[in-house]
Amino acid sequence: MARRRSLLALLLLGHLGSVLVPPWRPAERRTAQRPRTALGASQTLPPRLQRSEEQLKERVASYVNALQREMLPLLERSKMEGLARFLHNFVKLKSRKKLLPLHPMLGLALRSLLPNAPSETVAVTSLALCYAGVREGSAWQELAKTIASGPHSFSPRALAELAWSFSEVRYAHQGVFATLLRKMDGVKQMANDQERSVFCWASGNLGFNCSQIFGPPTANVDPQLAQSLFQRLSALGQQSGFQCLSRDPFPLLRRQQALPPDVCAELIRKADQEGLWQNSTVVGGSRQVVMNNIRTSATATFNLPHHEEDELLYGIRSWAAQLLGLPTDFVEPLQIARYSCGQEYKRHFDWRSANFNGIWIFGQRVATILVYLKTLPAGAGGETEFNQLNLQVTPVEGTAAIWPNVDVAGCPNVATSHLAKPVLQDGVVKYALNIWITNKPYPNRTWIGWGR
Repeated sequence: MARRRSLLALLLLGHLGSVLVPPWRPAERRTAQRPRTALGASQTLPPRLQRSEEQLKERVASYVNALQREMLPLLERSKMEGLARFLHNFVKLKSRKKLLPLHPMLGLALRSLLPNAPSETVAVTSLALCYAGVREGSAWQELAKTIASGPHSFSPRALAELAWSFSEVRYAHQGVFATLLRKMDGVKQMANDQERSVFCWASGNLGFNCSQIFGPPTANVDPQLAQSLFQRLSALGQQSGFQCLSRDPFPLLRRQQALPPDVCAELIRKADQEGLWQNSTVVGGSRQVVMNNIRTSATATFNLPHHEEDELLYGIRSWAAQLLGLPTDFVEPLQIARYSCGQEYKRHFDWRSANFNGIWIFGQRVATILVYLKTLPAGAGGETEFNQLNLQVTPVEGTAAIWPNVDVAGCPNVATSHLAKPVLQDGVVKYALNIWITNKPYPNRTWIGWGR
């Protein structure tokens, strides 16, 4: 009986206009001697099933109406936090309510609420759905319909938020992004740098190119920022505790005891304890293909929320930023690389090419601070080699190698190519902390909400 009522619920939701999968049909194996039998218009359900259908219809309509009443004030206020909290609690019901499918009901509720909503409300709804964990069902299809036929005066901010939301749930329907691209093209003169960056990055994640609207991303940085960085490095090279290994074609500094031994050990412990180690990857080329054969180490990245809440990690990021005279939020989340015997990182650059879609939102890596977290014994390998400088840096606990990734004009510097030589001894493990400083703030918890 429960299975029959669930089937009736699905059929009823189909009658009410929800977007569900096509009804199941058996394989076409019937012959002419076995005529089709179907419930035609002239046939009716037995009275008992008719009553069940009417009861389910009333329950669905009542539930959808209740959803609409609850959501309408939240939509009118365009408050993302309140709407996200409501939707999060709604998602929790999915595990409790087994009779009626809840996601189609959410789509039904939004079907009548969204078409009359202003563009800002539509964008807030998409963000709230993401933050509430609603990543499937007819709600996103209703959003897509609203974008295509709803408000015509979308602001650049609303379009950026919508693009990010659809990218986040991997909703790559071509019609949706064709509409978003067309609408953004009409208001691109009003878009600020952040709105352009978010929109292009989100669209590019799903394979939609924004270069015809905003042009391709640039790998170059502001020359003034680059000049200031070079002046800072030149000044550091004259201070005690710093050793200038090279001045041309780029400055390379070595800082002994950049981090104390207990901090080095604590970073490794954190990565181990929190299970952050993953196989290292390298993304390269215009198609952003992952090239695992270049980097054979393991990495642990202290990503969100680590770099916002952990005092030790924030302190290291602040130290790195102050060292180079840049804001703390220009420092990427810290990453530890771990190399066991035979593992290496072949010749590479730390700067990002213009082919990397993430440059829209993460910016260019203008400088690197590489801190070794353990001392390797003589003959164990693991040195960092700079081929253009014809020198290498040996891992010593707490010692940092510091260099810019762009030249004084702000262009990516090919002379900064380097490699991590393979570890040569069994039982020896190399740990190195990558601190990358960029030319723009790294996205934090509220970067897409922008204070909503």
